[in-house]
Amino acid sequence: MKKLAPLMLFLMLPSLLVDAVNGWIIRNMAFSISISQIYRIALLGLMLLWLAKYRYHHFLVLLGLITALLAESLYHAQYFREFSWMIADLHFHLRMILHFVYFLFFWGLIRNMRDRDMAQQKFIHWAMMLFVFSFLIIAANIVMGSMGVGYSTVSKFSVGDEVGYGGLGFFKAGNDVSATYVAITGLIFYRIWNGNRRLGYYLLFGFICIALAVMMQTKVIILGTFLLFVGVPIVHSFPYLPQKRVFIKLLLLVVLGVGTASLVASWLLVTNAGLIAKFTYLYEKSGLVYALMSGRNYFLDLATVTFQNKYDLLDILFGRGWSYYLQEMGVLYGKERVVEIDYVDIFMINGMTGLVVELACWLFYLSIAFNGIRLSSLCRVVMLIDLLMLGIAASAGHVLYSSFNCMFIGLINALPILERSIEKRKLAGGLS
Repeated sequence: MKKLAPLMLFLMLPSLLVDAVNGWIIRNMAFSISISQIYRIALLGLMLLWLAKYRYHHFLVLLGLITALLAESLYHAQYFREFSWMIADLHFHLRMILHFVYFLFFWGLIRNMRDRDMAQQKFIHWAMMLFVFSFLIIAANIVMGSMGVGYSTVSKFSVGDEVGYGGLGFFKAGNDVSATYVAITGLIFYRIWNGNRRLGYYLLFGFICIALAVMMQTKVIILGTFLLFVGVPIVHSFPYLPQKRVFIKLLLLVVLGVGTASLVASWLLVTNAGLIAKFTYLYEKSGLVYALMSGRNYFLDLATVTFQNKYDLLDILFGRGWSYYLQEMGVLYGKERVVEIDYVDIFMINGMTGLVVELACWLFYLSIAFNGIRLSSLCRVVMLIDLLMLGIAASAGHVLYSSFNCMFIGLINALPILERSIEKRKLAGGLS
């Protein structure tokens, strides 16, 4: 059991590589089993086993959450029409809390390090290796996708013959990749700025990230990358803004950010890039709001019709489950799908209970960051990333219940706990 934690950390490193390989298999082979799901279920089992052994209180918290969600599935059972509906329901429940499972595991691991400097430094090294390796995997897939290898970000957006645009490589889910990319780059931005604060290094990495975001061509990844590129140094250095040198440096960064954003927008417009072509098509079809939300306002209307016609008081509390929701949306739209606004989808699937459980996890993350926001630049950046993720969840979907980004969300929100532990060890060493 002592070697279980190092084994899990080793297995977590190729997380996105496993997703890419899984995408390649799905695209090129008649293989119905998802190795990505098998991989994550195995990791989940190992984390629960470790928590049960070493962090019993954390395990009990998870057991309570899982029990509550299983009770919801029992309520949903009255709407199940076949066994696969139950499996899909349970799968959604696990995805919804998986980021919190990772968070509790990392929290427990940090607590078990106690005050061992070597273990803490090794964990920091592992965390940065995970972020950098995962960034390289996403970058490689975006480049490959832009060269026509693998999947496009959008394959088709009208009944015409236009080709797809944007590059995903062998990743299948554009929204999941966008949110994960934003979270990872936000942490690396912090590391570079906090490490040496050399504007040249920061700008070089920032422009690479912006170029990759433009190659992928989703609103989330482009806007999110720009916001973090400018926002991370500002929130990092916020207490020192009155200092003239710091203020001028940040002002220069903002000017460069705005200038780069203007150049990117101009290039997208002049070349009539796929993102602009899709926006124009949606605007001409149903107006500005429809184009800005990529049709999600229309799907929200369909979900509202389903809610008004089908849901009673108990359904408001517990929802009607994943498969029932998709089928009802399919009846109205002609094809099964979700709204892709996470708060709406979670409410329709798991009711107020599910929404409260999910938001309680995020409020807990925010409370940890807020507790150190005055003195810790890391806490301020983590809070910025969390708030950005919550904002993306309201406009793009597949953020709060994505198995793709859950490990990174859990780790990012555990880092302030590690920082606090290191500071306590240094303080104790100074007093002794």
